[in-house]
Order: sequence, then C-alpha cells, then structure tokens
Amino acid sequence: YQTAYLKANYPVAFLAASMSLDFERVDKLASFKQDSAYRGIEVRSPDINKSDVQFAIDDNSIFYALSAIRNVGTQAMHEIVAVREKGGAFKDVFDFARRTGGLGLNRKLLENLIAAGALDCLSRTGRA
Repeated sequence: YQTAYLKANYPVAFLAASMSLDFERVDKLASFKQDSAYRGIEVRSPDINKSDVQFAIDDNSIFYALSAIRNVGTQAMHEIVAVREKGGAFKDVFDFARRTGGLGLNRKLLENLIAAGALDCLSRTGRA
C-alpha cells in the first residue's frame, strides 16, 4: 500500500528513486522511462552541471544519473560531483579539465560522458 501511495501521489520522486535503485539494469530503466513518458514526466539527458550521482528531480522532471552512464563508475561520478559542489558549475571544457585533472579520469570515462551528452552544457566560448 505504501508503494502504491507514493507512486500515485509523488510520481516524480518515486520514479527517480526507483531508477536510482535499478540504475545498472538497462531493461528496468527503459521501463521506468516509458512510465515517466506516459505520466508526462520528462527524463532529461545527463548534465555534468545539473545531474547528480543518482537520479535527481527538478519540478516535473528527472535528471539522468551520472552513475547510470555506461562504463563511468560510481566513485568517479562522486568525485566529479564533489568538485562541482565545491567550486560551482563548470564554465567550459577547459574549466572542467582543470578542476578534474587531479582525479585521474581516464579517456574511456571521458568518451562515455561525451557520448551520453553529459558535457553538452559546457560552453565553447571564452577560449580561442
């Protein structure tokens, strides 16, 4: 009864929590995304400046979890989010590289973040 109550009265939070619990199961995530679309809840693409390690909510939308991106690892995403929380949003790719350079992020991880669109929010302006 409690689960049904939460799903009926707090669908955004319920779906975000459910997605966070099953973030490693692609089939379950697809099912939750379909349920979200049916309910009119937008599941936003991952965003290095807005997404969290787990699925997060904002009004009537869910930010895709950084840790749910394939082959990035939960620990690395915790470290990136900690850097962002400490120094604010990343301004551009150069700011991201400078502030996360000491974390030991590998090429494959960065390629997967880029392929998922997590770095699309970073401006290319400001540098030549």
